[in-house]
Amino acid sequence: MRVLIIDYKLRDYRIPVFELLAKVSCIDLTIGYWFKSVVPKNVTFKTRFLYTRKIYKTFVHPNLLSICNEYDVVIAQTPLHWFSISKMAFSKERKFKFIYWTIGVRASYNSSFDKQNFILEKLSHFFYKKADAMLFYTSYPVKKFINSGFDKESLFVANNTIVPFQKNTESIYNRDILIFVGTLYKGKKVELLLEAYNEVYRMNSRIPNLHIVGDGSEFEAIRDWILNHNLENKIILEGAIFEEEKLSVLFRQSIACISPNQAGLTVQKSMAYGVPFITYKYAITGGERLAIEHNYNGVLFDDFSDLRDILSDLSVNKEKYLEMGENAKSYYNQYSTPEIMIKGFIDVLNYVQKK
Repeated sequence: MRVLIIDYKLRDYRIPVFELLAKVSCIDLTIGYWFKSVVPKNVTFKTRFLYTRKIYKTFVHPNLLSICNEYDVVIAQTPLHWFSISKMAFSKERKFKFIYWTIGVRASYNSSFDKQNFILEKLSHFFYKKADAMLFYTSYPVKKFINSGFDKESLFVANNTIVPFQKNTESIYNRDILIFVGTLYKGKKVELLLEAYNEVYRMNSRIPNLHIVGDGSEFEAIRDWILNHNLENKIILEGAIFEEEKLSVLFRQSIACISPNQAGLTVQKSMAYGVPFITYKYAITGGERLAIEHNYNGVLFDDFSDLRDILSDLSVNKEKYLEMGENAKSYYNQYSTPEIMIKGFIDVLNYVQKK
């Protein structure tokens, strides 16, 4: 089966997943992209650069239909305003089976998860119903789509995930730090984490050190705040770390990963390393927050003022959070491994092939 997966770029964290999919004996996999991407050597799958032009807020892909007709199945991870991709589902000249790979609901840095917009939902469903099947990041949208008239049999889930670094896992680490991982910008409310940490530190200087991994527009402001509060020995700015091997060491030393207002793929990364994730219950998310069960494999707090109490609790009840970390690892192994994600792809490909 010749399969083309279209995304705007080849994302690093997707490469191990695509490697696994490409190794399935019946699948000849190609990844199509148009943003500048680094393609590793010796990958099992093929890659194809798709020429594109940007017009206002959309992308136009000349000859895309004829390119896609070279494949048996096309899976497109794309927002609807990439119209030259979306419109292919309507074409009478389409020879391939077409699958949308999507979050299924509204989610962005500018709006809350699944924020209702009747017009946008109707428009998106109009396009989605022209596809042969849907593939979702989580099971959350499935019931909503069934209620909107979609055939239950055409809806599939490939739980979003990452592949943890596997080498040198025999090394034993003391879990004695806290960690934040992500791009540093205002919307993530890292400043609230810093303020809560400072309050707790003044009462209990034995609070675990906080390591902040990431870069962004708030990096210098955060650095200045740390220096102004004389916390450079307690709050360590790591900068951006892209090497999974280096990140894995920090995660394996962590009691908890804390992100006040954003819960993306770092949720799965934390769980893969046996680290509970702590965030606001209405945090910005692509659905990853739904994996967190409060006080079981992570913490979902009701108000940002709760951060102080959580940090204080972390300082004296370490074992409680280590147990949450074990539960997080169990959750990952049961629901979020790359093999489970790949099963979602295989199931939807078998479905459209039979259809």
